[in-house]
Amino acid sequence: MPPYVPPGAVFPLICLSLSGIFLSMVEKSKYTVELNDYECELIVNHCVVFGKLKATLTRHSQKGGIHKVKMTFQEIHDIAGWLAAEANHATSAELEEDLSSLYETFDALEYGMQRNE
Repeated sequence: MPPYVPPGAVFPLICLSLSGIFLSMVEKSKYTVELNDYECELIVNHCVVFGKLKATLTRHSQKGGIHKVKMTFQEIHDIAGWLAAEANHATSAELEEDLSSLYETFDALEYGMQRNE
């Protein structure tokens, strides 16, 4: 069982970048990410997601439209990594393009969060 985390707690996060390792403080809060049903399906089928996030994405992948999904910074970071890896090993050019495009969206979100934008 994971340790208890009080609401609004702040955690140190060690991030790797091309220029080295840096330490930043990131609140364990949720960010709203807008995804369509196909993007939700791509994440469920090509990324490792668990718990409530997986249930939410699975439910939204079966509906049409744009969905607002709440994710932590770490979930956004992890999904970006999985999307990049899956795009590199995609079995078709179309799937590679779709995964790369979604990766770029998540990478931009992550970059903006690191820069507090």
